[in-house]
Amino acid sequence: MSKKGPLGDFLEQAFIDWMGKTREVKTQQQFADYLGIERSLLNHYMNGRRNPPVETISHLVEILGPGILEAVGLSTKNLVDVQSIPRSFRERIRRASAEVNAIMAARGLTGESPEAEQITIQIFEKYGLKYTATEND
Repeated sequence: MSKKGPLGDFLEQAFIDWMGKTREVKTQQQFADYLGIERSLLNHYMNGRRNPPVETISHLVEILGPGILEAVGLSTKNLVDVQSIPRSFRERIRRASAEVNAIMAARGLTGESPEAEQITIQIFEKYGLKYTATEND
């Protein structure tokens, strides 16, 4: 493993694999565009300066596969294949997540604050996704 860490190594290999599919020289900007993320963020991720937020990881799993989960230190055990979830649910989850992220960013909240939890519950319920506390919470 390099100084970049597992995520940097994973993304570097994904970039090489992606370029090899077309046999063309491509730039990191083109790779970032392909992934649907800002080039500056891709650079941070590739150089091990930060990990992507959960919603970005979820998006990258759809493009690069579940290997990225291990690269950011998440387990693939008990992973639900996103494509097995009905499209209407996936879309509601995506829209609810985007709204949560926008509000959290605007208010400068982290996912660990009680206010963030309440905002998330309210928004997900607005999209018909009910939250139920469990013993594991």
